[in-house]
Amino acid sequence: SCEIKKQAMNQIKDAKAYSLTVNQSIAQKLADIITFA
Repeated sequence: SCEIKKQAMNQIKDAKAYSLTVNQSIAQKLADIITFA
């Protein structure tokens, strides 16, 4: 069960890292749009 827990934690970490990356790229696009506006 410890192994399953470890895998779950890793998946959560990956998901958080992914959403951070997505949020950063969205923020960057918004910043670009605002800059050009």
